[in-house]
Amino acid sequence: MRHHPVADATLPHQSAELPPDPVAARAAMVARLGAEGALHPGPVRDALLELPREVLMPQGYVRRTALDELPVQWQLLDWSVPADRAEFLDVLHCGESVLIQHDGEPSSAGKPACGGQAAR
Repeated sequence: MRHHPVADATLPHQSAELPPDPVAARAAMVARLGAEGALHPGPVRDALLELPREVLMPQGYVRRTALDELPVQWQLLDWSVPADRAEFLDVLHCGESVLIQHDGEPSSAGKPACGGQAAR
């Protein structure tokens, strides 16, 4: 079962035939935030339009089980994998938190995460 919090119809959901469009995804996110009153013209809005989130967070997990289903199953989406890109853009721009690491998993620094912080 595919499950992630992308339910916002304002996101430019990508088709399998077209390459994902990060610029359109950023523009839709900024438009949604503006419509919600959470974002106004200025440098933060400009940065959100320009900054490619897929470069800052090239990987992220999506939950593949229902919220009440155990065991929980996660799938890692990776921007470098073309088949993951459309869904990953939706996840990055939907307005929900993006899980990028699990407890105990090695970080890019080679140290495992522990309680939301890198172990020392």
